Amino acid sequence: MKKILSVLLCLCLLTGCGVQEKNPHMQEVQSQIEMEKSLIGVAYLGWVEGDFSAVQNYIKNQSYIAYYSFMPQVKDTHFAQNEGGELYCVVPLDDQVTISVFKAESGAQTNRGEQLLTCDDGMPILIQGNRSEAEPNLMIVATKGDLAVEYVPLRSEKYGTLENSEKLICDFSPYDLMPEFTGSDPEVEWDFYGNWQCSLVEADGSPVELTLSIAPHHLEYSFVTEDLIGAYHGHFFVMSDQRLRLELGGKATDIETGEATDLCREVDALFRWDVREGNLCLNYLIGDLIYPSVTVMEYNFVPAN
Repeated sequence: MKKILSVLLCLCLLTGCGVQEKNPHMQEVQSQIEMEKSLIGVAYLGWVEGDFSAVQNYIKNQSYIAYYSFMPQVKDTHFAQNEGGELYCVVPLDDQVTISVFKAESGAQTNRGEQLLTCDDGMPILIQGNRSEAEPNLMIVATKGDLAVEYVPLRSEKYGTLENSEKLICDFSPYDLMPEFTGSDPEVEWDFYGNWQCSLVEADGSPVELTLSIAPHHLEYSFVTEDLIGAYHGHFFVMSDQRLRLELGGKATDIETGEATDLCREVDALFRWDVREGNLCLNYLIGDLIYPSVTVMEYNFVPAN
């Protein structure tokens, strides 16, 4: 009996040693993927040339790994490469998602070419390719049961960010920590960091209260009216000439019924920003209005209490 108990104890210990806790930063990304009802998250990480060793060295020297500590841990078995230097990280929703990477063949439409990689262990992968925005040569295929999505990682010529107009993926790119988007040291303390509030009035005289919370790697936005409560989260990145892009997803809920409405499900807008005498001024340039019923061009936020 003692021998049997000893064997069982050893087996339990060995089993325990084989279990690895998930990286908390990866869990955060997967929570974001789930919230956006996607199968995968994709992040653009910059331009790097060379083999897997060069990619590893590049990532280890980027400030964004403080928030994505799982990226330097990706093994070469989870790396796919085609011609070009755009680097992407792909994270599955969970370990039930299978991710395959193919060469993309462009023509009248983008088609699958040679298969480069398939992973079904729930771990992130790195892929490298694309000679330019106009020459994408990678395709990601994610499947889970009857669900499937095909996505060609491609950067928008307008913004430089990932093209995701059809919302095929969850974009978790660290734009606000990349010099090519901020145009300066990614560790800079932007003046607009903090909690802000703005009071507006609708055409019928009804009040609207907006709240904006901007942190180094995340932002949250909400509004409250007599009838609705809206809550959103997302990210931002800074462009040249004092331009600030806000990209948010969420929902507006009817206060009386508690049901979600179709108002303001997604916000993707570009503003010119300035901090004057301690207040944040956002001048609308293009994109979605952060509250459609109030068509103002300038939002004046004051520090929230």
